[in-house]
Amino acid sequence: RHISEKKFNEYSDNLILAEVEGLPLYYDYLIAENIREVTDTWEESIKDFDENNEIVNKVEERSRTYFTCDLIAKFNPEPTVEQLEKQKRQKYEKLCEKYIRQKYSIGDELGIQRKKDIEPENFKKYNDYVEWCLDTAHKEVWGE
Repeated sequence: RHISEKKFNEYSDNLILAEVEGLPLYYDYLIAENIREVTDTWEESIKDFDENNEIVNKVEERSRTYFTCDLIAKFNPEPTVEQLEKQKRQKYEKLCEKYIRQKYSIGDELGIQRKKDIEPENFKKYNDYVEWCLDTAHKEVWGE
């Protein structure tokens, strides 16, 4: 899989942190090839005032420089059991969060948990829903 034209967040002799999305968990490492400095330039129209306090349009040249490269991901031929399990666990956690957020915000959850001794019936209703979310996500990911 080849990923190109990704902008670096940081660059040094020993460290390259790049904006890379969509890579599976089971790649060994990334190789950066063809590292280069790129400068983009463009003209920007700006409204300004002249010496008579009249509005005039000025055109200024702008530029930005960044490092970019071609990133090549080196993959394991087959993901390990641990890697697959990690992917499933991450999917499960995201699904749980998604299902819970459909009904309760984080603030709602904190409020309900804070008042669980004062309003036990409200907490039980919330907790039953969360258990349903966990069970539904588990069945969706592991099929059990």
